[in-house]
Amino acid sequence: MQNAVPVFVDIEPESLGLDPEKLEQAITPLTKAIIPVHILGYPARIQEICEVAESHNIPVIEDASHAPGASVQHKMLGTFGTMGVFSLQQRKAISTGDGGVICTDDEEVAKKLWRLRSFGDDELSYNYRMTEFAGVLGQIGLQKLGRHNKERAQAAQYLSKIFESHPRIRIRHPRPNETGVYYAVAIEVDISDASSAELVSRLEARGYPIRRVFSPLNLHPHFNPVAKPARGLPWEHPSYVGSMRGIRYENLNLPVSYKYCRGRVLELYTHPGISESQLDDFATDLLAEIN
Repeated sequence: MQNAVPVFVDIEPESLGLDPEKLEQAITPLTKAIIPVHILGYPARIQEICEVAESHNIPVIEDASHAPGASVQHKMLGTFGTMGVFSLQQRKAISTGDGGVICTDDEEVAKKLWRLRSFGDDELSYNYRMTEFAGVLGQIGLQKLGRHNKERAQAAQYLSKIFESHPRIRIRHPRPNETGVYYAVAIEVDISDASSAELVSRLEARGYPIRRVFSPLNLHPHFNPVAKPARGLPWEHPSYVGSMRGIRYENLNLPVSYKYCRGRVLELYTHPGISESQLDDFATDLLAEIN
């Protein structure tokens, strides 16, 4: 939107979040911000990411859209970076129908965000305001968040006990000193990518809210368009001299992302109110498919 050029960095295998070591290698004098994502409510290695960012004096925009209520060493996700962003879209843990929230303890950033939230500003003219009705829905959702997160965690633990001895199914959990909120339960399956697509299709046909985890973002058509859009592509502009010059996003080498995000990890939505019998049914059908 503002002619920024995304530079993708590979993930690390446990949280599926940004790898701090590879992040360090990717930073250049043109790097303006670092945007880690706490995918599926599992904390990324945010402390190490922030240490790398601080050593280069680069702001961190922490995407905690999947992780309201999650924490690392009792510090809430969304409060580590210069700012934290939370989505309030209809599928999120707190939903107002759409929109989102930005948190920051930087007074200058807060003033700027407040100024830019409504159209008509000289610097940026978009409409990012929230209605009063949406705000009330968000407050109600916030009051329920702790209970709902607890129920999701209990569902993940229940499934973990069922599959704990299975050699080809693993329920992923956060690291020690981390609290995840299981926006979706990450299930690692030791099968081929093609087989996982067939597996998910069959489970979806039986009504289970499951899908394969997000495909690596560098492969998205927005970054690899067949025809150049009217607004152009900033990384192909003659004046651009950054690390993506002359490189197609689809040709990036991101081995960990490709290993886990093309079918090896599935995401199961265990919404509040799910029963043990429903989890048993899912486990039985998954075991039948894998075995």
